[in-house]
Amino acid sequence: TYLGVEFMSTDKGHRGGDVINISSMGGLVPMPYGPAYCASKHGVVGFTRSMKEVLASDGVRVNAICPEFVDTAMVKHNMGDLPSESKEHIADMGLISPEVVAEGMLQLLLQDKSKVGAALMVRPPGKTSYFIFAGEQRRERAKL
Repeated sequence: TYLGVEFMSTDKGHRGGDVINISSMGGLVPMPYGPAYCASKHGVVGFTRSMKEVLASDGVRVNAICPEFVDTAMVKHNMGDLPSESKEHIADMGLISPEVVAEGMLQLLLQDKSKVGAALMVRPPGKTSYFIFAGEQRRERAKL
């Protein structure tokens, strides 16, 4: 993120741009079977939300994408270690293809230009929605 900002910041004479940090649903909800993974993904989301304020005047938008289980080698390798609830969820809903995650990124880049510091959830079979953080609804109501 910092390197990208160096090459995009309008404060440094560049044209601005977008950064999408890759997190996961584990960055938004507890995962008792993978606390270290969960903590690192929460860190990505917290960093993204914090950078929103830092980059406000730099012409750089920063957001996070948070997919559920993606069809990757890592997920397949760890499938046996997942709790039964996760295995059942995957059996019912399936894995998300990397292409669907890429479509979510394009949504952030091209369609949702007003989003800054947001976390876009990607769920099977490719549904997207934004996570509502505590306090955001109060701020939105206060604007009305």
